[in-house]
Amino acid sequence: MKVDFKISKTTKKEKIQGIIAYGIIAICVFIYFKFFR
Repeated sequence: MKVDFKISKTTKKEKIQGIIAYGIIAICVFIYFKFFR
């Protein structure tokens, strides 16, 4: 419940920045596995 409240309190800009950050991490992990296999 507390976590949901914290998430809803964050602005749309912060949510978008978080999504972009996760996307960059996912791409980095994908490239890492592609090159090291």
